[in-house]
Amino acid sequence: MKNGLVRQYIISENGDEVTINIFRPGSFLPIMLILSNQSNKYFFEAETNLELFQTPSEKVVKFLQNEPEVLFDLTRRFALAINGLATRIEELSFGQALERIKSLLLYLAEKFGKETSNGLTINLTLTHKDIAAWTNLTRETASRQLEKLSKQGIISIKGKKIIIKNPQKLL
Repeated sequence: MKNGLVRQYIISENGDEVTINIFRPGSFLPIMLILSNQSNKYFFEAETNLELFQTPSEKVVKFLQNEPEVLFDLTRRFALAINGLATRIEELSFGQALERIKSLLLYLAEKFGKETSNGLTINLTLTHKDIAAWTNLTRETASRQLEKLSKQGIISIKGKKIIIKNPQKLL
């Protein structure tokens, strides 16, 4: 992917969309399915305008086999993704609602944050429903926790953008 963002999600038995990942520029989409030779059970949706290159799977595999620097970069990104996934599983398993929201905001800020004069802006369009789906909370609970962080001056919400005013207080 040259430009844009793509959301990967599944649909739960209740019909809820659960976001798995958001791919950024530079991603090989969906490389995990190609390398594991698995069939696709996910949905992919463009979050922004995209610029993509399409190549047959066999060519991608050969390219990676012949380009050790690219393969190493991909391996490093997989390692980071696995570490992030482990953190998400830990938070979902043991974390209270506020900790789940804080952890998600830190994760999104790390992946999509941009320093602005107002603070660290997460460059994604996020609804409270989206945040609830990421954290396995109800929309109402996610909204209450976001409001709590907003009242504490840690974040501000402008439309569907979240600005983290004090990232240290999310730790």
